[in-house]
Amino acid sequence: MASDLFDKAGVSFDAARPLVEAIVDNAFELGPRNALTGPVARGDIETVRTQIEALEDTRWQASFRDFVRATAMVAERQSQFSSLTDGHA
Repeated sequence: MASDLFDKAGVSFDAARPLVEAIVDNAFELGPRNALTGPVARGDIETVRTQIEALEDTRWQASFRDFVRATAMVAERQSQFSSLTDGHA
């Protein structure tokens, strides 16, 4: 999925390597909850809604909803994002 999305955006998959490495390093250094960044960690439900809608492939939408659900659990924001994740498994 990530490779396909990078291709659609015109970005080389290899260009993601430094970002992925930084994410993994932060997770081990800070712990999963403290390393979270992005709209779920901030509680920005409208950005997440827009991201889901931007995914044209419904299989990607389902996978992304699962990712949001899991991230919301780590961020202790399950109830805030349940309207986007519940009933869409």
